[in-house]
Amino acid sequence: MGLTDILSDWWEDFMKFAGDAANQFINNLTAEIQRQFTETSYYIQERLNEVGELIKETWSNTLEYTNETFF
Repeated sequence: MGLTDILSDWWEDFMKFAGDAANQFINNLTAEIQRQFTETSYYIQERLNEVGELIKETWSNTLEYTNETFF
């Protein structure tokens, strides 16, 4: 085994290590992005539910006031 073979093997091992590290980084980043999207979607869903309840309550109060005032 000559110096060229040793350097070639070293380079292949290094590239495999770099590729594995990059894949791990991407997988972790993807998982974090997915977690943040999930957390954001829950937050949005909660706010929309609150807005829906507020609209429902306001509409009910308006109808109740209209019935009491005019009927």
